[in-house]
Amino acid sequence: MPRTENAPERKHRLRALGTPYDDEPPPTLTELYQARRLDMVRLALFLVDDLHTAEDVVQDAFAAVCRTHGTSLDGLQDPGAYLYTAVVNAARSVLRRRRSACCPAARWTRLRRRPPAPRASMNHCRPHLRARSARPVRTPV
Repeated sequence: MPRTENAPERKHRLRALGTPYDDEPPPTLTELYQARRLDMVRLALFLVDDLHTAEDVVQDAFAAVCRTHGTSLDGLQDPGAYLYTAVVNAARSVLRRRRSACCPAARWTRLRRRPPAPRASMNHCRPHLRARSARPVRTPV
Protein backbone atom coordinates (compact mmCIF):
# COMPACT_ATOMS: atom_id res chain seq x y z
CA MET A 1 0.00 0.00 0.00
CA PRO A 2 1.56 3.32 -1.00
CA ARG A 3 1.96 6.03 1.59
CA THR A 4 -0.42 8.96 1.28
CA GLU A 5 0.71 12.54 1.54
CA ASN A 6 -1.40 13.22 4.65
CA ALA A 7 -0.14 10.28 6.69
CA PRO A 8 2.35 11.28 9.40
CA GLU A 9 5.81 9.77 9.21
CA ARG A 10 6.97 7.89 12.28
CA LYS A 11 10.23 9.19 13.66
CA HIS A 12 11.37 6.01 15.37
CA ARG A 13 11.14 2.66 13.64
CA LEU A 14 12.05 -0.65 15.15
CA ARG A 15 14.72 -2.47 13.21
CA ALA A 16 13.71 -5.87 11.95
CA LEU A 17 15.17 -8.79 13.79
CA GLY A 18 17.55 -10.75 11.69
CA THR A 19 18.94 -14.22 11.84
CA PRO A 20 22.05 -14.91 13.90
CA TYR A 21 24.02 -14.76 10.64
CA ASP A 22 23.19 -11.11 9.94
CA ASP A 23 25.61 -8.40 10.97
CA GLU A 24 22.91 -6.12 12.39
CA PRO A 25 22.27 -6.56 16.15
CA PRO A 26 18.72 -6.79 17.57
CA PRO A 27 17.11 -3.58 18.85
CA THR A 28 17.98 -2.28 22.28
CA LEU A 29 15.48 -1.50 24.99
CA THR A 30 15.80 2.22 24.26
CA GLU A 31 14.96 1.69 20.59
CA LEU A 32 12.04 -0.53 21.55
CA TYR A 33 10.80 2.15 23.97
CA GLN A 34 11.02 4.91 21.35
CA ALA A 35 9.33 2.80 18.68
CA ARG A 36 6.53 1.15 20.66
CA ARG A 37 5.73 3.19 23.76
CA LEU A 38 2.79 5.12 22.31
CA ASP A 39 1.31 1.99 20.74
CA MET A 40 1.56 0.17 24.05
CA VAL A 41 -0.04 3.08 25.94
CA ARG A 42 -2.92 3.06 23.47
CA LEU A 43 -3.34 -0.68 23.95
CA ALA A 44 -3.29 -0.38 27.74
CA LEU A 45 -5.68 2.58 27.60
CA PHE A 46 -8.09 0.48 25.55
CA LEU A 47 -7.92 -2.27 28.17
CA VAL A 48 -7.98 -0.33 31.47
CA ASP A 49 -9.85 2.83 30.33
CA ASP A 50 -7.69 5.23 32.37
CA LEU A 51 -4.72 7.14 30.98
CA HIS A 52 -2.66 7.29 34.16
CA THR A 53 -3.14 3.60 34.88
CA ALA A 54 -2.31 2.76 31.25
CA GLU A 55 0.96 4.69 31.46
CA ASP A 56 1.81 2.90 34.72
CA VAL A 57 1.07 -0.47 33.11
CA VAL A 58 3.39 0.28 30.18
CA GLN A 59 6.17 1.56 32.42
CA ASP A 60 5.90 -1.56 34.59
CA ALA A 61 6.04 -3.76 31.49
CA PHE A 62 9.18 -2.00 30.21
CA ALA A 63 10.75 -2.26 33.67
CA ALA A 64 9.95 -5.98 33.81
CA VAL A 65 11.53 -6.53 30.37
CA CYS A 66 14.61 -4.62 31.53
CA ARG A 67 14.85 -6.64 34.75
CA THR A 68 14.44 -9.94 32.94
CA HIS A 69 16.47 -9.42 29.76
CA GLY A 70 18.57 -6.31 30.33
CA THR A 71 18.88 -3.51 27.80
CA SER A 72 20.28 -5.54 24.91
CA LEU A 73 17.27 -7.88 24.35
CA ASP A 74 19.56 -10.48 22.76
CA GLY A 75 17.59 -13.43 24.12
CA LEU A 76 14.25 -12.37 22.63
CA GLN A 77 13.16 -13.54 19.22
CA ASP A 78 10.52 -10.79 18.84
CA PRO A 79 10.82 -8.04 21.50
CA GLY A 80 7.72 -6.20 20.23
CA ALA A 81 5.51 -9.26 20.67
CA TYR A 82 7.04 -9.95 24.08
CA LEU A 83 6.30 -6.39 25.18
CA TYR A 84 2.75 -6.59 23.79
CA THR A 85 2.11 -9.73 25.83
CA ALA A 86 3.63 -8.14 28.94
CA VAL A 87 1.36 -5.08 28.61
CA VAL A 88 -1.78 -7.17 28.08
CA ASN A 89 -0.97 -9.38 31.08
CA ALA A 90 -0.23 -6.36 33.30
CA ALA A 91 -3.48 -4.69 32.22
CA ARG A 92 -5.42 -7.86 33.00
CA SER A 93 -3.83 -7.95 36.46
CA VAL A 94 -4.88 -4.34 37.06
CA LEU A 95 -8.44 -5.17 36.01
CA ARG A 96 -8.46 -8.23 38.26
CA ARG A 97 -7.27 -6.18 41.26
CA ARG A 98 -9.78 -3.45 40.45
CA ARG A 99 -12.64 -5.93 40.29
CA SER A 100 -11.76 -7.67 43.55
CA ALA A 101 -11.26 -4.33 45.33
CA CYS A 102 -14.72 -3.15 44.27
CA CYS A 103 -16.65 -6.28 45.12
CA PRO A 104 -15.12 -8.90 47.42
CA ALA A 105 -17.81 -11.36 46.36
CA ALA A 106 -16.22 -11.53 42.87
CA ARG A 107 -13.60 -13.97 44.09
CA TRP A 108 -16.32 -16.32 45.34
CA THR A 109 -17.99 -16.45 41.94
CA ARG A 110 -14.61 -17.12 40.34
CA LEU A 111 -14.09 -20.09 42.68
CA ARG A 112 -17.68 -21.28 42.07
CA ARG A 113 -18.53 -21.27 45.71
CA ARG A 114 -21.52 -19.81 47.37
CA PRO A 115 -20.80 -16.19 48.35
CA PRO A 116 -21.07 -15.22 52.01
CA ALA A 117 -24.15 -13.47 53.29
CA PRO A 118 -24.23 -9.80 52.20
CA ARG A 119 -22.93 -7.33 54.73
CA ALA A 120 -23.60 -3.65 55.04
CA SER A 121 -20.12 -2.88 53.70
CA MET A 122 -20.89 -4.58 50.38
CA ASN A 123 -24.07 -2.62 49.67
CA HIS A 124 -22.18 -0.33 47.28
CA CYS A 125 -21.68 -3.37 45.02
CA ARG A 126 -25.30 -4.49 45.21
CA PRO A 127 -27.67 -1.58 44.71
CA HIS A 128 -30.72 -3.87 44.61
CA LEU A 129 -30.00 -4.92 48.22
CA ARG A 130 -29.61 -1.32 49.31
CA ALA A 131 -32.91 -0.39 47.68
CA ARG A 132 -34.67 -3.37 49.25
CA SER A 133 -33.41 -2.54 52.75
CA ALA A 134 -34.49 1.10 52.38
CA ARG A 135 -38.16 0.17 51.81
CA PRO A 136 -40.38 0.00 54.88
CA VAL A 137 -41.56 -3.45 55.88
CA ARG A 138 -45.30 -3.90 55.49
CA THR A 139 -47.24 -6.00 57.90
CA PRO A 140 -50.36 -7.80 56.72
CA VAL A 141 -53.57 -6.26 58.05
